[in-house]
Amino acid sequence: MKDNLFSVDTPPVDAQVKYWDFWNLESRVGDLDFHCVCIRDEALKCARELEPCRHILEVGCGTGWLSDSLASIGPTIGVDLSPKAIAHAKTRGAGATYLCGDFIDLDLPGPFDLIVSADSISHVPDQRAFVDRCADLLRPGGRLVLMTQNGFIYRRSSWVEPPADGQIRRWPTREELRKLLRERFTVEYTTTVAPFTGNLGVMRFANSGVVRGIARRVLGLDGVVRLYSRLGLGAELVVVARRR
Repeated sequence: MKDNLFSVDTPPVDAQVKYWDFWNLESRVGDLDFHCVCIRDEALKCARELEPCRHILEVGCGTGWLSDSLASIGPTIGVDLSPKAIAHAKTRGAGATYLCGDFIDLDLPGPFDLIVSADSISHVPDQRAFVDRCADLLRPGGRLVLMTQNGFIYRRSSWVEPPADGQIRRWPTREELRKLLRERFTVEYTTTVAPFTGNLGVMRFANSGVVRGIARRVLGLDGVVRLYSRLGLGAELVVVARRR
């Protein structure tokens, strides 16, 4: 039986595929934006800490922009529900292997040393099943890098639109992710990345030119980035955990 806290009503799969086909080719082709660069750098940092890393899986790889980078660390497989995104990923020629299908029941050659998932868990119908599948595919001691949109920030951003047709969207909190992970994982740390997002409520103040200017003069740009991330003001929530 589904856990209602971590599951949502599911649009038809063909509607989900149609949405993600459009979104990936509209938003994830071309140069990486600041948000994606922050995600990539965090994922690569975690991967390098595991070197040699012989078997990597990215869940929700989209057009392959992150899997391509992970393939520089070790053999990488990227999976995604969107056929058009996977077709684009296969044209990149950077060394990763790409598979299209539903992660929950796709036949995958585990166990993996590292699983990375960026912005996928918030778009699946059953988040607990998603985490359990990650655990099943990881070797004992393997690492999960689980990233998702930081709902605190996204709810304070005027440009975030309501979910589109076919789009599942439920942003888990840091505490909810810990609850999902606690049965089969040991959480190593949590953080946020990609600060300087959000323009409503407290984020309007935190990201004002005056506040950021003062902080930058005192701490320097790198110091401000670290401070905002530690305060949970990054747009991307990151949880790093070890499979028990």
